[in-house]
Parts: sequence; C-alpha cells; structure tokens
Amino acid sequence: LSPVKGSLNIKSRLSENGSVFVKIYDTNTNYIGAGTAPADFSEGWISIDFNGRVNSAPLSDGNYLLSLSAEDKVGNTGESESYLFTVKSDIVKPEIKNITVSPKYISPDNSTSRSKNDYSFISFVLSDNMSGHLKNVSIRIFDSEGFYKMSLISNAVLPQGTNVITWNGKDAQGNLYPDGMYYIYFNAEDNSGNPADTKSAVIYIDNLSPYILRASLNARGVSPYSSNAPNKFVLDYSLWDNISSSFFVKSIVYDSSYNAVSVILSNLAYTNFGSVFDVSGNDSTVVWDCRNIFNEYVKEGFYTIVLEVHDQAFNTIDKSKQTIAVY
Repeated sequence: LSPVKGSLNIKSRLSENGSVFVKIYDTNTNYIGAGTAPADFSEGWISIDFNGRVNSAPLSDGNYLLSLSAEDKVGNTGESESYLFTVKSDIVKPEIKNITVSPKYISPDNSTSRSKNDYSFISFVLSDNMSGHLKNVSIRIFDSEGFYKMSLISNAVLPQGTNVITWNGKDAQGNLYPDGMYYIYFNAEDNSGNPADTKSAVIYIDNLSPYILRASLNARGVSPYSSNAPNKFVLDYSLWDNISSSFFVKSIVYDSSYNAVSVILSNLAYTNFGSVFDVSGNDSTVVWDCRNIFNEYVKEGFYTIVLEVHDQAFNTIDKSKQTIAVY
C-alpha cells in the first residue's frame, strides 16, 4: 500500500445490521488510530477502502495490523479479524523504455513470393522501483491522422523486464489495414497507481511493390581495351514507392549461359514518400567495368545486366534486364 496513491480494499460479510470499525495497530499490537470513521452497514457483504492514513496523516513505511470489528444496534460486539499489511511510500513513476519495432516496415499480404516481412516484433521494457508487475498495460494502434484503430494489449498485467508481442498489420477480425504509417502507443501503471509516461513508436504497412520507372544504359556495347569506344557500362534508373523511404538496389551481370559473372551493389537510394526519385551520381548509379568477381576482364560476347530492387518491407519488383555486348 502507498498512502500517497492507492488504497486497501477490505471485503467482509455481516451477519446482521451494525456498525463497522477499522483500527490500525503496529506489529507489537500498539494501537495507532482509526483507519476509517465508524460506518453503518446492512446485513450481507460489505466493502471498505483504507487509504493508508490515520488521523489524516500517512503511515510511515513498515508493517501494520488492520483490525476489523462490528457492533450491532444494542452494543453487542463480535470477534475482530486482523490483517497484516505493508506500507511502502511509492511516488516514483514506472518506466516504459527500450522500445524496438523490428522490422519497422511490414508487408502482411501473406504472399511469400513478394515479401518476408509479414509481421513485426514489438519489444519493450517495463521498469518500476517497487512493483514486480505493472498493471493496466495497454498498447494501442493509431493511424497517421491520429484515429484509434485497435488495441494489441488492453489493461494487462505484465512483469518487469523485456516483453515482446507481434503485430501482422491486421485488425482483430483478420482484415488488413491500408498501406501507411501507424503509431504504437504504450501505457502502464505500477501497483500504487502511478502512471508511466506514454511512449510511442512508428510502424509502416507497405504491400505495394516499388517501381522501376526508367532504366537506361550509356551504351549497348563497350570495349574495355579501347581508348575511343566506351570502356564501361553505366546504368541510370528512376525508382518509385508509395511508403518506403529507401530502396535496396543490386545489379548482377550474367553471361550467355546465365551464370553470374559480376555482382554490383549500390548504396541505398533515398526518396520521399510517394515521389519519383531520379537516381544520379556515383552513390546510386550502377557502373560495370567489364570485370568479373575475380577482377579480371570478361571474354568478348553477350551479357545480361539485371537490376533488382526491393523496398524496406522487402517487396520486390520484376527484374529489369538489358542485353549488352563486350567486344
């Protein structure tokens, strides 16, 4: 019990109408004072709240005895009942911390061929100076406009430490929410009723594959040994996605038997939500100098340069393929 915030609830049963007295003693049975004013009750179940104060003053931390007794209308008293309780002054807020959402971008369309991010792990740490468990733990989902959508956890009791739940981007009936950004709000209280500060995180639902709007080469054929002809391939491209803020781009070169001879990894190509991103510069342009994975020039012949792109929810797109010649 915290006399600063919280109360003890005592339930008992009266055999007849009468007055009920709550008295507080220390563990040596020394009387301290009345826990509540005498109150009249009718026969049956009664409920009394004791707020940890005697004569308006909060009890000090420690162990105490609460004595419950009753008296009928003519002054007959029954046997009293005693209960041991502990007072701990708890005015420190619990904490919700170390929130992680992984992955932050999910594509819960149940299509294993397009995405591997069908659900997200939501991890958080509950901490309190006294309570072993926190109560009224709630985790709620709101859309980007602040409208409540659903509760993942509602008024639960969870232990201190790390807790993990999952969300698949669907409501309680299994219906998929539209693509977009969603807020996750976390709330909890300790056993003394102190509320933790509300914490939040962000998660994105993205079921739409990105697009390659343009993919163009500087030349269809190059000669790495020539000083006049182009001696390397440069592939420029434009990308678009409705949700993801970045793309993962990879380019692979295959020989005529479709054996991979070179793998070119570019950096992430950053974009704004729903906008076309024209890739330019060394950080995002795919360049192949006609060398294989052993840094040796490849033989003359025809090759295929393939552009592969997936967004942050791991939605992939149809590959862009272009036939090239090395001579």
